[in-house]
Amino acid sequence: METRNGRVKKLKTPIGFESDFSNRNTTFMTYNLLHLASLLKTNNGYPSYGNSRKEWDDGKRWEFENPEYR
Repeated sequence: METRNGRVKKLKTPIGFESDFSNRNTTFMTYNLLHLASLLKTNNGYPSYGNSRKEWDDGKRWEFENPEYR
């Protein structure tokens, strides 16, 4: 990056790039996303059950039980 007077300014490494916490969680997230992408590709995407805009507009509700209901 150049400044107004033509000098090159060295950028500092952003905070978090050397953080074990950030690197671990970014790695886990990346592997999980790649695994999900592989599963979706193998199964030709998400199933349409519960994901149909047309059925929703037609009044269909899938009525799953609320697992958090007490």
